[in-house]
Amino acid sequence: TNEDIQILADTGAVAVNNAGSNLRLSTGISRTRDVLDAGGRMAFGTDSISFSDEEDFFQELRLAAYLQRIPGELEVGRLDSLQVLRNSTVNGAVALRQEKALGSLDVGKEADLLVVSKKRFLWPKPKYASIPILDALIDRATAADIETVMIAGRVVLDNGEFTTVDEQQVLADFAEAGRDRL
Repeated sequence: TNEDIQILADTGAVAVNNAGSNLRLSTGISRTRDVLDAGGRMAFGTDSISFSDEEDFFQELRLAAYLQRIPGELEVGRLDSLQVLRNSTVNGAVALRQEKALGSLDVGKEADLLVVSKKRFLWPKPKYASIPILDALIDRATAADIETVMIAGRVVLDNGEFTTVDEQQVLADFAEAGRDRL
């Protein structure tokens, strides 16, 4: 309700929009725009059920943002992409009560970082040359565009290859377990 949203904003609590999960479970569409307009905090998640079972957080952010667009107002209706990204990181850390360790790249915090290749989501270049890069990131990036992942300063994905596990061995073990089970 409007009263709930104001209480949320006044207390500094963080609401979490699990857009894909909410759609799959028929629980409705979050009033994200209303929460943000009231000065509330919003984070984004999956609630362990993503929209397409791809476990692609870019897709989840995109869905959450698209659901807030106002019909007939395409340009003014979109949520600000920087605000969406900040909410997903900074407020996500607050929701986890880990804001001292996570949520931003600051001295003393965990060095968690995604390096995203812009080759695909900004192609063809002439089409996307005038679009702000963060808008293109929210509108077009996928998990497949991630080149490198760093967790707590340790590179765990480098040029699309896992550095911490033997992916081929994991896949082989999984296939063998499936054959044995059947």
